[in-house]
Amino acid sequence: MWALKTDGEPETISIRRTLHEIQECFESSLRTSFCNDRSWRSAAEPSSAMFIGGPRRKIRGYTYTGTFILPNGGAVPVASVGSFKQDAGGTISGSQTRTVVGNSAIEKIKRTVSLNADCTGSASINVYDDVSGALLRTAELAVVYVDGEREGRFIFESLVQSGGTNVPVVITANAKRISEEED
Repeated sequence: MWALKTDGEPETISIRRTLHEIQECFESSLRTSFCNDRSWRSAAEPSSAMFIGGPRRKIRGYTYTGTFILPNGGAVPVASVGSFKQDAGGTISGSQTRTVVGNSAIEKIKRTVSLNADCTGSASINVYDDVSGALLRTAELAVVYVDGEREGRFIFESLVQSGGTNVPVVITANAKRISEEED
């Protein structure tokens, strides 16, 4: 295929590359407009279904950083890196390596994410010991997906230990879609 450059000379353009670029642009525009289009459902109507991309399991990598606030008013650093699968029904499962004041542990995560039509929502995450499977804590997070659901931003709203003790925290997280697979 030939096209004219601005100087009037012909330039060879790969049809395959051009079609691939058009497809990427179309998919990106469709995801973005679909995520922002409220006409098919009100923003107040929650959905546990992942409405972008249909019935596919999203695999995401994430990190979080922040602090635990101690009863004496002090603060200790916390950080984590992990990955999770999120199915079309909003169920997530995965694992993380987290560190608190330099002490690390491997943990499993499970539970649900609920999204609204405007790509905001909430997540309720149970964290389990990797070896014993015992529930360690439950975190409640505010969620927003951006960039056509390729990335997510989260902030911890609460953290409760398995015994019921509330742990004040200031923690933010970022997630990025790694891949997708059929549900």
